[in-house]
Amino acid sequence: LGARVIRYVNAHIAEPLALDTIAGEFYVSKYYLCRAFKRHNGISILGYINGKRVMMARQMIESGETAAVVSERVGFSDYSTFYRAFKQEYGISPRQYRSLQENGR
Repeated sequence: LGARVIRYVNAHIAEPLALDTIAGEFYVSKYYLCRAFKRHNGISILGYINGKRVMMARQMIESGETAAVVSERVGFSDYSTFYRAFKQEYGISPRQYRSLQENGR
């Protein structure tokens, strides 16, 4: 189940991904999905989704996109959620990250 869920999430990463929707795709409960995913991958499914989205966002910021546009394009529901996830992952805000990229660091 773990590898199939990862393929599904990767294919739909920019779309809204609710646990109920993902579980429905695999005909399991969301509780079973969460337990099985964590057991197979060592990370929660929501942690995987946010990590994947933040990684994609970082790459887009590096290519010159603004953080506000990026947050929407990678599937975050709002900018504040994106901001918190980005800062948690990289320790700096998206704006600070972009400034570092522009200054060649």
